[in-house]
Amino acid sequence: MDKYKEFENKFSSLQYPSKETIKRFSKDLHLNNVDQYTQDWEIEVANSEYLSEYIEYYNSHILNQNEKHTLMWIILEAYNDFLTLNPYDNKYWSMIKENIIKDYDIHEDTIQYWSCERDELVDSFALTYLIRNIDKEN
Repeated sequence: MDKYKEFENKFSSLQYPSKETIKRFSKDLHLNNVDQYTQDWEIEVANSEYLSEYIEYYNSHILNQNEKHTLMWIILEAYNDFLTLNPYDNKYWSMIKENIIKDYDIHEDTIQYWSCERDELVDSFALTYLIRNIDKEN
């Protein structure tokens, strides 16, 4: 079995937000709930204007693995949008990085996705250069 197939199998239960996770975050974080057309909910609902609220929620609530995984996707999507508009403003990065490192096993697939390791940096996300540094540190 190749490296990526093993990786996919390892994280298959964490890859998608559960119905319970969506319901909780929709209520607690005032995010849109799913409908029949929803795809990639955690990407659709991310809003850079609420980034500090998402981070605060991650730090102050007891979350299961699926909730941590899903919320980190929301945080990173929002932070990527934030960096696109404010490319030199890393004011949230230390808090985000701390949570990724603390829960590295949960976020390993997320790190791989955002690091775009097969792409040149110019062809990647605004936050890829930050994520790549985490991957090298662990």
